[in-house]
Amino acid sequence: TVLSTTLMRAGKYGLVGLSNVYDASDASESFRFDPEGARLVGSELFVADEYGPLLCVFGLEGGRRRVIPAPAKFGIARPDARAVDKDRQNGSGRVANRALKGWR
Repeated sequence: TVLSTTLMRAGKYGLVGLSNVYDASDASESFRFDPEGARLVGSELFVADEYGPLLCVFGLEGGRRRVIPAPAKFGIARPDARAVDKDRQNGSGRVANRALKGWR
């Protein structure tokens, strides 16, 4: 039984999976979000975001409190909102749809 839902957001904006809200200059400021794994620790929800790749920390009210970047070797030099362009332009780092799938 679903008891409630909470919109995850950064500031006043909800986080979505749309590529047109991707901030290529700073993934931690992007509203594009692809949650893959989650863990509740006390009153904070840690969520692995595939797009960053990032570990985002949310309060139980849904607001993003902070962002923990993945080690640089997992990032990419030239981010792009379009997966096909991103994979073509980068020889190392994450590959579209194959980044953080869950952290323990």
